[in-house]
Amino acid sequence: MRISELSRRTGIPVATIKFYLRERLLFPGHPTGRNQARYGVEHLRRLLLIRILTGFGDMDLATVRSLLAAMSDPEVPLIGLYTAAARRVGPPEPDADDEAFREALADTLGLAGTQGWTVGGDCAAVRHFAQVLVALRQLGCAQDLGFFEPFAQAADRLAEQELALLHEQGEGGEMDAVHVRAAALARAVVFEVAFATLRQIALQSRLTPNPANTP
Repeated sequence: MRISELSRRTGIPVATIKFYLRERLLFPGHPTGRNQARYGVEHLRRLLLIRILTGFGDMDLATVRSLLAAMSDPEVPLIGLYTAAARRVGPPEPDADDEAFREALADTLGLAGTQGWTVGGDCAAVRHFAQVLVALRQLGCAQDLGFFEPFAQAADRLAEQELALLHEQGEGGEMDAVHVRAAALARAVVFEVAFATLRQIALQSRLTPNPANTP
């Protein structure tokens, strides 16, 4: 397909696609003449993935570049790909002597232990959640850790389903290795948004009066 067709099918302006080509976020097409090239389904998938990362993931192009590089590198294990996809700009790392953070970190590891999760205090997601606990406690919103157990249980079930899908696509031969990793990267971003959005829908539903219950 020509670049105009690529633009139509992805919803990404031609000028933006050309920018991605110049920045090597998108690999070149097959030359067909001076300043002309043909593009295939691989370019289409790559552009749709970039759109997910920049849109749903709200990532800058430097982050997108590093994720695409990790995705294409078979030496990067899947856990590394998921870790990179989950990385966000968060609050600065607290001082090593910050007692509130140390306490929250221990509590976070305790919560992880109730789910049988094998993670350590150096895990970026663990440290980020500990910072969430610190912020809540500073605001006087400190719930007992039991409050977060349903969150953890739901997250564990979703992780199990997500990895089962990954295994099914990889072992069943439905997709090759690069496509499996690209799909895993896309889901890592989109499912995070889906989880948060469903919670928002549930909250709005519970806060909206139900006409059926009105006398």
